[in-house]
Amino acid sequence: MKDSFARHIRRLRELRGLSQVKLAERAGIAVRTLRYWEAAEKLPRSAELESVLEVLGATADERMRLYSVVPLPRIVKQSKSISRMPSADDLTQPLDLGDIIRALRQRNGFTQSQFAAAMDVTPTTVMRWETLRSLPDQSNIDRICTLLNATPQEAAVLRSRELLQNDIPDRLDISSLRQQVDRLGSLASQHSPLTDLFALTLQHYLHFASIREPEAMYLLGRTLLIYGNAQFQKEYLAVAKTLANRSVRLFQQVGRYDVLSAQAVNLASVFIGGKGDDQFDRKVAYLGDALAHAYSDEMKLRLLCDMALYSSRAGRFTEALCLLGKVQSEYRSLLLREEDFNYFELSTGRVLLHKGEPDKALAKFEFVSSGNSQNAIHFCYQAQAAIAMGDIDAAQRMVCRASELAVRFPFSQTRKLVDQIALQL
Repeated sequence: MKDSFARHIRRLRELRGLSQVKLAERAGIAVRTLRYWEAAEKLPRSAELESVLEVLGATADERMRLYSVVPLPRIVKQSKSISRMPSADDLTQPLDLGDIIRALRQRNGFTQSQFAAAMDVTPTTVMRWETLRSLPDQSNIDRICTLLNATPQEAAVLRSRELLQNDIPDRLDISSLRQQVDRLGSLASQHSPLTDLFALTLQHYLHFASIREPEAMYLLGRTLLIYGNAQFQKEYLAVAKTLANRSVRLFQQVGRYDVLSAQAVNLASVFIGGKGDDQFDRKVAYLGDALAHAYSDEMKLRLLCDMALYSSRAGRFTEALCLLGKVQSEYRSLLLREEDFNYFELSTGRVLLHKGEPDKALAKFEFVSSGNSQNAIHFCYQAQAAIAMGDIDAAQRMVCRASELAVRFPFSQTRKLVDQIALQL
């Protein structure tokens, strides 16, 4: 398998007249990684291979030949016989016990060595658990569940010590793939450790499907966006940046400029750097370029709100309020929808908070939080406004509410924001 892949990738590179150094540089991977591939010493990760294929301008046939000689992820290879994927509600059907332990460890921010020290075992023991060369005994399983904050479903799987097979069928039609992307979104919203495994699996199938089904490219963009947001929440920022940029490119390729595309552009804009206010100018310019190509009113509304936020961060409050005014005047009908209205109100509140008008900002935040879409971030914004007004008691109440909602996700960006606000009190 490795020999066949090595021959194919070397031939493609030579046909394009690129050296290993040039190709690696343009694809954003290490030269030694490409050398390992061509020496048949290692096989590629999906993200790395896609970057190389984009640089090479691989045709559909060339992609098909390459993917046909790249093995499926280990979690997919283990089973080919069952007819459905696990549902988001069926977390007692894991992909693999070793994968669950690894995913829980990574979700909690432990390296293998750190986890081994906390468990009072050797790193080799942890490696053997995660690769299924041995299984932890019951006492270690109990300690793993406690240390890694396993949910009741995850703990039940670990304590049963049953290695249930992954149930992804050999072939999925576009309708089935669409359902699996929805399930991935549901898993990600629960911060389930299965998110990473589902995302990896779906990417592989969607790469194949995109050769014949144009919609699969759009679904791949959705998958990368969901996965990117999950990685951002876990503060794996380098991974999140790569996934966000790939998602934006895919949405552009298929010409889908909708709300999801706006979300991808927003996530990608987070990673645009610069010194001082210059970084916000660059972010506004990036969003403005996306706005110029947007044809969906929903996308335009969100991009204008995001541009207003960055403008206010740069201290250009008149510009920010003009952008929000444009949303009110041109997209009034969209503001009748709760989701779009809440996005607009939260953006307006944050601009007012930056502008030094916390009382008006608090009114916006409280109105959104009075609806059905309460979440920890809403109460964080209210706490920030209350602190700016000097109302420490109200801020403490809001932080407590935010902590209650964020307690399930101790390593998320939201949890970090809650902790930062708590330190101010």
